[in-house]
Amino acid sequence: MKHDDVKSKSGVVAASVANPGARSPCCGTPSLLKRMQIVPAGVSVPWYDALRGFTATIVDASFLGQPVHNLRVAASHHKKMSKNPKDWYAGYSTSVTVFAPFVGFQLFTKSTIMKTYANSIGISPHHLPLSRRIACGIGANALCAVPLCALENILSGVRVGNGVGIKSLWKGFIPLLARETVSAVVWTGASPIASNYLKSKGFSESKTIFLSSTAVSCTATAATLPFEVVKSAVQKSPVKISAVAAARNVVASGGARALFPALHIRMLRSVVSSVAWYYSYMYCDKLFVKKKEPNNNNNNKH
Repeated sequence: MKHDDVKSKSGVVAASVANPGARSPCCGTPSLLKRMQIVPAGVSVPWYDALRGFTATIVDASFLGQPVHNLRVAASHHKKMSKNPKDWYAGYSTSVTVFAPFVGFQLFTKSTIMKTYANSIGISPHHLPLSRRIACGIGANALCAVPLCALENILSGVRVGNGVGIKSLWKGFIPLLARETVSAVVWTGASPIASNYLKSKGFSESKTIFLSSTAVSCTATAATLPFEVVKSAVQKSPVKISAVAAARNVVASGGARALFPALHIRMLRSVVSSVAWYYSYMYCDKLFVKKKEPNNNNNNKH
């Protein structure tokens, strides 16, 4: 599973980031698990954000994420998937052992940057103005783009050599950086807008979180896909080529539609991913976030 399929889930279930104490409507947490509730409700905790992202990525790949991803890859190459279950889950081990930890690292980085900046100006990270949240998201994605580009090139089989040296690990970095920047803007900027709109229409908190994350996920997929296509073209080119030249070659060979290959399957992938991330986040909150104790001051009055 490519990282862009779970990309920058640094914003996924963004409404739950604004309210990390949101809970699943299921039954209460068993008493034996109360000791696990070590995360204060409504407080930004970087390691916990990383844990949720790591867990959600594994659940996503284990659910339908990996099969839908492989279906999309086959459709992009005009091939049909075989009936062998192993082919549907090809690349699963890479998703679990490589990309899940990286998503956790990315979320940890974003949360740390936001928390550090918010503390420096004396406010809660959840109260940061939208423009500054977007700036923090862009900064986090830009930092993570450096190791991400090398990671994707290594997994794609790029070899260090041919007079290029270690620089070949960052082949296609410019379109990848553009992709991560657009992703950060869409996720960080559109999530609160979508959440506020749904709340104004009377949707419950759980429905607001799920619907807003799904809508923003699909929007981010469409907005970043051209940059992903250009990045792949640059990385696969046997000769050195600029991102602009690669984009022109893609459009010349297949028109503007060539920048959006298998978009319908990618949208399905976004919906499946949103389902997996939503329930992973909700149950992580159920297990680890402290319940707010009811105020019994009124009951003590005589």
